[in-house]
Amino acid sequence: MIIAKSESWKEFHKEAEDYSKAAFSAFEKGKFTHDTLYNIICMSIEKYLVAFSIFHGQMPMNHTLSGLIEEIKVKFPVTDELKKGIFFIDTFQDICIITSAQRKEPNNLEMKRMIDIMVDVKAWVNAKIVTE
Repeated sequence: MIIAKSESWKEFHKEAEDYSKAAFSAFEKGKFTHDTLYNIICMSIEKYLVAFSIFHGQMPMNHTLSGLIEEIKVKFPVTDELKKGIFFIDTFQDICIITSAQRKEPNNLEMKRMIDIMVDVKAWVNAKIVTE
């Protein structure tokens, strides 16, 4: 959905930054379970992608990570690596199943990969917001 560009993207971006910082700190200190850390990473990525969308005058129709990136890639080039990373993260929690949500807890290597994907999303969004 097209919306008038507003400054609300800044709020989403700040929240993304806050979740990102929390995820880094929690990962380094082993502060939370992997399940909790996974959700913090997802919140950060979601907020970055919503900030990007609003910055460009779009209101996302859904807020799953895969759904967000699918909507964004219609109008903006997104690397295959970034799309694959986001789809990878979404494989750990399927909340769109009618019968019951399915979840699996990531291991240490998968958590590190998710942190790296979050960093990639952050860099991609920040480059697109700053330069346009």
